[in-house]
Amino acid sequence: MIERGERMAHYLYGLSIGGFISFAAGMSSEIAILLVAHALLAGTILFVVRFSRK
Repeated sequence: MIERGERMAHYLYGLSIGGFISFAAGMSSEIAILLVAHALLAGTILFVVRFSRK
């Protein structure tokens, strides 16, 4: 279950990098903001998963 959550967090984090690039390129800012929000969520999930393992 933890590995699945971590994989999902990495997927969201990858999406957010794409969102940041599209935001820098001047594409739809609403989508970019949504992806950045997903990045923050994914970062939080990764932090909690790594912290709970130790």
